[in-house]
Amino acid sequence: LINAANHLVWSTSLDGRNLIYVNRVAERIYGRPLKELASNPNYWLDAIHPDDRAEVVRRLGKLLERKHIEQDYRIVRPDGTIVWLHDRVSVVHDSQRNPIYIGGIGTDITEIRESEALYSSLVESMPMQVVRKNKHGKVVFANQMYCATIGRTLDELIGKSDADLFPPDLARKYCADDRQVLETGQVVNTVEEYQNPNGDRRYVEIFKSPVRDSAGNISGVQILFWDVTERTRAEEDVRLAKEAAENANRAKSEFLANMSHEIRTPMNGIIGMSELLLQTSPSAEQRDYLNIVKSSADSLLRLLNDILDFSKIEAGKLDLESSEFRLRDCVGQTVQALGPSAGGKGLELLVHVAPDIPETLVGDAGRLGQIVLNLVGNALKFTEQGEIEVNVAAESTSHDSICLHFSVRDTGIGIPPDRQQAIFESFSQADASTNRRFGGTGLGLTVSTQLVDMMQGRIWVESEVGRGTTFHFTASFNLGNEHDPPIDFKTLRGIPVLIVDDNPRFGQILNELLGHWGMTVSVAESGAAAIAELRRAADAGKSYAVALIDCQMSDIDGFRIVERIRQDDVLSQCETIMLSACAKAGDVERCRELGVTRYMQKPIVQSDLLVTLLPLAGDANVEAMSRFSPARQPQANYRKLKILLAEDGEVNRQVAIGLLTRQGHEVIVANDGVEAVAAIQSQAFDLVLMDVQMPNMDGLEATKIIREMESAAPRQTPIVAMTAGAMKGDEQHCLEAGMNSYLSKPIQPNVLYDVIERCAAEPVIGPSRHFQTTGEANAINIPLARRRCGDGDQLRRLAGMLMQESADLLASLAEAAARRDVDSISRHAHTLKGAAALFDAAGVVESAQTLENVAADSNFGELNPSLANLKSEVERMNQALHKLVDMPEE
Repeated sequence: LINAANHLVWSTSLDGRNLIYVNRVAERIYGRPLKELASNPNYWLDAIHPDDRAEVVRRLGKLLERKHIEQDYRIVRPDGTIVWLHDRVSVVHDSQRNPIYIGGIGTDITEIRESEALYSSLVESMPMQVVRKNKHGKVVFANQMYCATIGRTLDELIGKSDADLFPPDLARKYCADDRQVLETGQVVNTVEEYQNPNGDRRYVEIFKSPVRDSAGNISGVQILFWDVTERTRAEEDVRLAKEAAENANRAKSEFLANMSHEIRTPMNGIIGMSELLLQTSPSAEQRDYLNIVKSSADSLLRLLNDILDFSKIEAGKLDLESSEFRLRDCVGQTVQALGPSAGGKGLELLVHVAPDIPETLVGDAGRLGQIVLNLVGNALKFTEQGEIEVNVAAESTSHDSICLHFSVRDTGIGIPPDRQQAIFESFSQADASTNRRFGGTGLGLTVSTQLVDMMQGRIWVESEVGRGTTFHFTASFNLGNEHDPPIDFKTLRGIPVLIVDDNPRFGQILNELLGHWGMTVSVAESGAAAIAELRRAADAGKSYAVALIDCQMSDIDGFRIVERIRQDDVLSQCETIMLSACAKAGDVERCRELGVTRYMQKPIVQSDLLVTLLPLAGDANVEAMSRFSPARQPQANYRKLKILLAEDGEVNRQVAIGLLTRQGHEVIVANDGVEAVAAIQSQAFDLVLMDVQMPNMDGLEATKIIREMESAAPRQTPIVAMTAGAMKGDEQHCLEAGMNSYLSKPIQPNVLYDVIERCAAEPVIGPSRHFQTTGEANAINIPLARRRCGDGDQLRRLAGMLMQESADLLASLAEAAARRDVDSISRHAHTLKGAAALFDAAGVVESAQTLENVAADSNFGELNPSLANLKSEVERMNQALHKLVDMPEE
């Protein structure tokens, strides 16, 4: 049994010098055969390390007094290697209790000693204080740095407790922290402040962690200390610097807001009066002068907007909106706005959006349009001939998001390689001379770069001098919820259509789009080829139903082609759509004379073309198509309105009166908010245009008073804010005050007319007789829902579906919240938000967005309160929906 043991078993004479017995483990410990050890009884003593031998013999000599000892010492093998041995030694007695020899059991502790040596070398080399205590709070180890700080040697510290070393209050705190570590097994990390003997305030960070034995049980606490005074002071300096920077940014923002207001006010007069003068009958020379004035004012306004955006980005005050939008309309309408500028230079503007990209996305359409507008505007500035193409393709997709790759290609002057990176820097252009030749501040690309970064994308450029430039950028968007039923293109399938355009690329883009809708497409790249193809198809009995004809071509222009079509009895049944890159005076009238179905500006907006083609194909449901691009439909005839204009500035007042009376509206003027409130009290108005900053009473206060006056009225007067403020939050403040829409000065006539038409057409309903029960008022917007969904059975059916879907989604949200499944919570909240938006259930939309944000931040402390708030808002919405479902038809 002894020979099978893993421990060394030995015995010697009572004086410890003569070896009597040793088991086979000795061969491994001493590095010699057992026979050799037995032949030399003194070898075991000679093998003890010289530095330990005398102490071992001394301890053995006192064994008779102590009966039992334990000791550690080193064995030196013949090859020079060291073995650490831990001996437990006792005196062996005979039956009469007389000592007869010494017996011992030795354990090889070499690995333990090496680990301790490594640990000791590590903690001694660390630039921090280290102390280890057992579970009773007694010090068992401390490194030299700790000993020096305490002012005691290691021997003086071993076995001491905090009560022996520190003042009572501090000792109690340290003991409490130790107990927390011992009881929980968790790390405790604190920063403490103290005053050194010199009176200086110092900071020390303390890191306490559990010490575990080989069985995994907590056997003590290890504490690390290090001085963090410099770090703490640096953090305080950073905090103070941050506060100073924030104060400076606030001051700058206030300055910019005031500057914006002061510049926009005279700009409104310049642009507005120029617009009014252009509508009179100026001479050709006067018209040129006015156009230059208006163009210069527009350039100054763009500069102001760039500076404001740049400043807001620098200050971190520019946030992206997140709302549903139609990508193709966003890009198409943005680029189309630059059509006249491109057409004036003889340039072709092209837009291509890949067919596989979803129609509805979620993101900031306005900022996306700003990036595209900046890049296309740059391309126009530096391109004298050729074309500019905007291309959109899918970079990557997931189940709920998509990353898009946008490119803007031009055939302009190009950018030298050594300047391609510099153009993205603030106030920088490719060449110092370009500013004088082409104008601009160099801020547009800087702002675009920051916006792209906020959209989780990147921007870069490829260019060759003399051959053109392509700007690329990527941007990520969430996928939208398709509330509307998908468009059925069956009425377009198989309809033959001819594209007549001498730009091959435009023909390819239009061919792809119409082919995606199921139409049978042919392309003619000249007027002569178009006439020949029309005759060939007619002779074959397969006449074209529609021809899309470019207005300007090198051989035969579009008008002459249409003339020939109308002169031919066989061809005259073909519907024609005229496409123009640059509208000219008299073009629309000539189209009307020739019986052209529609005159459209390039690049074509997809929804405009679809709305035009569907009725030609016999689809009577044109009303349903208005959802694609209501703002792009032909303007309705403006009806005469009685409008209250609250404006204290004489120039702005004259501009607004001129723009309104030109449309036949009756205008009553109030010079401040007090007069505006008095006017509302004395007579009824169809609409109020309310300046925000006025003396005596500003527009926000006046609006609040008017809304209180109308609280019991069946209809509220639409109020539109007019303000020279353009900073973040201005529009939100207006809407919160009770206004219905917002116009930023200088007022653009078309924007003004669109807002008036929309607000005057939408009845602003006060408290309804159907929704008077507690908690239901304003839960949903019935008039808006009717316009979106239709009336009668269709509206009731959708209301019932929303009640069922919201109940299902709430149940799914509760389950996901119990699991803390943030992805599911975010997805279900987003779906509920989109569904509720159809009925403009603002409470549900806002609460769902809050819950979505809570999930995104993994803020579990706010999870249940946010979910409870959402449930409450859904109950309000469903009560209103239930009454809508049961409402008798009127």
